[in-house]
Amino acid sequence: MMRRGVSAVIATVLLVLLTLTAVGVIAAFIIPFVKNSLDDGTACLTYRDYYQFEEEFKMNCRQGSLHGASVRAAGSEGLAEEVSGLRLTFSEEGSAKTVKVDAGAAVKLGELTMLDPAAGTFSIPGSGEVRTYVHTSSEAYTKVKVFPVLKTGKVCDVTDEITLKLCVGVDLANPGA
Repeated sequence: MMRRGVSAVIATVLLVLLTLTAVGVIAAFIIPFVKNSLDDGTACLTYRDYYQFEEEFKMNCRQGSLHGASVRAAGSEGLAEEVSGLRLTFSEEGSAKTVKVDAGAAVKLGELTMLDPAAGTFSIPGSGEVRTYVHTSSEAYTKVKVFPVLKTGKVCDVTDEITLKLCVGVDLANPGA
């Protein structure tokens, strides 16, 4: 009986073509996927300490159903251009509420407002600026965390946390008084 097989040269050529095809698939799909994942993972590194709670004005406090939080933006103007907002998480043992603060969004009366009651839209602090936000809730929250939000929609990790004390000498309901 005569047996015919593939010659060694043809087998080698087929193995080389199979290897090149595998390398092409990896290069076309896996490398861009890994590169994009790394870009997303490092986008927030420069914003680790971007927002801090400002204690100079003594507005980081709670008064009845009102919870105040004064946020300062640190860093250069270049960093501020990539930030579209922030998230504030008010918490107490067993419950938490995260509220969005997006630049230019309408103020939601009864939930979160700017300290200035006449403000119709939210503004976020630019580099070196401070903004105070007042959250209304029946919960007696004792802590607040702040998270930067980039224009890409990515919410970065917490940059600062503060414990809210009772307001002394500050009226969150009537800031001008």
